[in-house]
Amino acid sequence: AAALFEPAVGVFRPAPDGTLACDPTATLPAALGGHPRADELYEFAGRLLGKAVAEHVPLRAPLAVAALKLVLGAPLEFRDLDDLDPDLRHNLDWLLATPDAAPALDLDFTVAIPAATLCAPPDDLFADDPALDGQTRRFRDDPRFAYDPAAGVLLRDLLAPDGPAAAVDEANKAAYARALWRYHVVDAAAPALSRIARGLFSVVPPDLLAVFDAHELQLLVCGSPVIDVDDWAANTEYAGDYRRRGPKHQVIQWFWHALRKLDEPAKAKLLQFCTGSDRVPCHGFKALQRNDGKYQRFCIQSLPRNELRFPRAHTCFNRLDLPLYATKDELQASLNVILAMDSTGFTMD
Repeated sequence: AAALFEPAVGVFRPAPDGTLACDPTATLPAALGGHPRADELYEFAGRLLGKAVAEHVPLRAPLAVAALKLVLGAPLEFRDLDDLDPDLRHNLDWLLATPDAAPALDLDFTVAIPAATLCAPPDDLFADDPALDGQTRRFRDDPRFAYDPAAGVLLRDLLAPDGPAAAVDEANKAAYARALWRYHVVDAAAPALSRIARGLFSVVPPDLLAVFDAHELQLLVCGSPVIDVDDWAANTEYAGDYRRRGPKHQVIQWFWHALRKLDEPAKAKLLQFCTGSDRVPCHGFKALQRNDGKYQRFCIQSLPRNELRFPRAHTCFNRLDLPLYATKDELQASLNVILAMDSTGFTMD
């Protein structure tokens, strides 16, 4: 499921703040290079988000806050552009604040879509339009799109049908900033987000999500990116030789001490190894679940050193088999091996 959100699939792209944005090229008309299965994949993504919320299973799919606001129908602000393109937000602020800046920039009411790949020769897709500049041509099937043959770039017309002919000047630069903001925050993602919303609301009714804001919904879907080792330890059970002394057992003390020294990526990798997920449920480690949906706290089970040299995970039950190491260094070396390998390759059950 997580593979759907990889950029290589072609429907999501990473945003500068580390979240995910819908790829604006995915919902282009097919002739302009749109993804052939975009509607299907976006709706499936929405159902995955709903499943993550309904079943309390964190999913590494942190959609941008601006996108989640649109899904929830929450008000948007100009600063929401920061999530998607902070450089553009900075440039627009500068344009609005700087007198006489617009004429020198030679801007018009279009947006370039450089990643678009035409599926036919331009002459078959675009036609001359006397309202344009004599060079830019209009897409035959949708006047919102045009093509600049000199630059070889697809354009999105912000003021169809007269966008490319409308130069930006001091009188209309505020309107240009609003139109550009609306395109990047709303219009470019709207077709995708309508499908995501359809999938999400097919699993979780919208009235149940109405009490959450975008940040809370993101936390419900993704869980917490910060791993609190104290919370992890406080919600851990012990079995085998570790049961009697629990957190006071020497090997257990070494284990938690080793975890506290790890950086966040390493903690996440070890959590992935132990539970199958590198995220913590939004309610913390007390809300861990096993594969049948029932709550199951993390458990550390002892193993004789002569039976197994390295820790072994049972991800379906959130259980870690931890050998009875003789020294702290021996335990640390074993953890280092786990962290150096593909964490999913060690999971069992």
